[in-house]
Amino acid sequence: MSNMDNKNLPVAIIGGGPVGLAAAAHLIQRQESFILFEAGETVGFNVREWGHVRIFSPWGYNIDKAARALLAPTGWQAPDENGLPTGAELYEQYFKPLANHPAVKPFIRTRSRVTGVGRKGLDKMKNKGREEQPFVLQVDHAGQKRIYEARAVIDASGTWQNPNPVGSGGMYALGEQENKDRIFYGIPEITNLRERYRSKNILVVGAGHSAINTILELERLQQHYPDTQIHWILRRKSIREVY
Repeated sequence: MSNMDNKNLPVAIIGGGPVGLAAAAHLIQRQESFILFEAGETVGFNVREWGHVRIFSPWGYNIDKAARALLAPTGWQAPDENGLPTGAELYEQYFKPLANHPAVKPFIRTRSRVTGVGRKGLDKMKNKGREEQPFVLQVDHAGQKRIYEARAVIDASGTWQNPNPVGSGGMYALGEQENKDRIFYGIPEITNLRERYRSKNILVVGAGHSAINTILELERLQQHYPDTQIHWILRRKSIREVY
C-alpha cells in the first residue's frame, strides 16, 4: 500500500473519554477522517463510573477549544466557566452533546475494545518499510472480532480500568490479590455503600485528590457512625507534601 493510499485511511482513536473526544474534534477541525473506539456502552464510560465525584477544576479548564467551536453553532449552552462539575455533569452537559454531533456520531464505535495494534503484514522483528504500512487494529465489538486499518493511532484509553496496585513500584502488596474483593480501587460512592463502611476499620491508600475526596466522605459517615475508624497511608515522609 502506498503513502497516498494510507492517507485515505482514518485516524483510529482508542478511548471515548475527554481526551479521545477532544482528539476527534481537532481532527474534524483539520478535515481529517477518524474512527473512535470506546470499550464502554457510551462515551465517557469511565467518567460515569465516578459520576458522583465533583472535580476540583472548573468548567473553563475542562472544555476543549476545538470541541467548543464544534458545539457552539448547534445551540449548545456552555456551562458556567467557574462552576465545578461532577463526573455525571461532564457527561450530560459536554460528552453526550459532543458525541451526538452529526460530524462525530457516525464515527464512534461503542462496546468496542481494541485488543491489538500492529503494522499490516509485519511482525515485531521486521523494520524495513514499517513506516509505510498502515496500522491494523484488532477490535472486540460486542463479542465479535473485527479488523480495522488506520493511518495513525491515538491512544486515549487512560488508566481507570487499570489501577495501580497498593504495593510500591507497580507490584502488588502482600495479601492484596488474595483480598481483592475487600479492596475498592478508585473513589467509592460512600453514601450508597454505608453498609460496607459504617462502623468499620478503613484504610485509605494514596496521596492524591481521590484519596482526599474519599477521606472527606468517610469523615461525614463517621459523624453518623462514630465507631468508624479511618486510617490514611502515605508513602511521603510528611503530610505537608500532600498539600
